[in-house]
Amino acid sequence: VILKQINEHHKKRVDTRVNDLNQSGDDDMGGVSIVMAYIDDVNCLIPHEDVKFFLDKFKLYGERLGGIMNTEKTKIMTSTSNTSVISRLEDSNDYQKQLIAPDLQEAIATYSRKKLEDGTIVPHEVIDGLRVLGVPVGNHSFCQDFMQKQLNKAKSSASRLLDGLEDQQTILQVFRACTATKMT
Repeated sequence: VILKQINEHHKKRVDTRVNDLNQSGDDDMGGVSIVMAYIDDVNCLIPHEDVKFFLDKFKLYGERLGGIMNTEKTKIMTSTSNTSVISRLEDSNDYQKQLIAPDLQEAIATYSRKKLEDGTIVPHEVIDGLRVLGVPVGNHSFCQDFMQKQLNKAKSSASRLLDGLEDQQTILQVFRACTATKMT
């Protein structure tokens, strides 16, 4: 319900960009968003200029229905180059791109926050990668580090399990029933 309402507004923005401003975006369709929803989880690929708009609308329509965004779980990834895109937008010769930077900063400050070890909550812009339904999405080193951590966890868990078992038949049955099914 929430996403359908947002989509109606977003279509108008896209139509305005294409028809009135003659801006086709990097998708040649005016910057159409890709939104995937899974029960209580939403993942979106949104042009930078629509991030704040989308999240503001989500808050507006969501709160009416009791859907409150958890800003510590909301992640805004602006690039995967380990460098913020905001300074490039601010320094751009294109006036339209310069206008995007403050909106993007405000969206990050409002909706994407991180709790530090001392309990302080600060704005958090993701610039390397994140997980979408458990799968790493980002630059090469982010994905490689993620996979290495997962392999190390699996190795550690297997070692702890096997340390408590002596019978080869039991070890093989545990491998067949538990480990082998998760190897892919």
